[in-house]
Amino acid sequence: MISILSSKWSRIEANKTYFVTCVQAMNEHQSHWRPKLDAWHALDVLQHLVLVEEGMVKQLHHREAILHKKTVLPKIIGLPAYWLTFRMGMRVKAPVKSVLPQEVMSLAMCVQRWDAVRDVMKNFLETITSETEGAIYFYHPITGQRTCEQMLDFLYDHLRHHQAQMRRIMHHPKYPA
Repeated sequence: MISILSSKWSRIEANKTYFVTCVQAMNEHQSHWRPKLDAWHALDVLQHLVLVEEGMVKQLHHREAILHKKTVLPKIIGLPAYWLTFRMGMRVKAPVKSVLPQEVMSLAMCVQRWDAVRDVMKNFLETITSETEGAIYFYHPITGQRTCEQMLDFLYDHLRHHQAQMRRIMHHPKYPA
């Protein structure tokens, strides 16, 4: 894997470890506890992260379609919205339903699927060369077309955004002991 992608890959792998370790340390009541009725619990957060990455891997098989997709928001709005959401900690709803948790998934299933999608992603990234690193491979509905480096930056920001969510869950005054 080329150097810039390798260092960014290491960052997101460390973030994945954070989430898995957090949920492994929880009992069943804690991992399914919601701060509000409509809020996500810890396993929902994990499932969302897995669904996002599975969606990204699916895009690898539909690269031509990605090159013609338009963003939901104009770039002049989309990039600042991204920055406010991920860099400033603003809370927002997921931009597409396909990444919303549908049913409760076990920790073991989340980890199995996350490992599988990460293997596919890593194998793909290992095919990227300095000549192809600037090519568009991914699409985000708000920020638009993304290179591999931009996709890894997005994943890092996305994971950090949900780390803050996980901390809010675990430090909530009513979080079960």
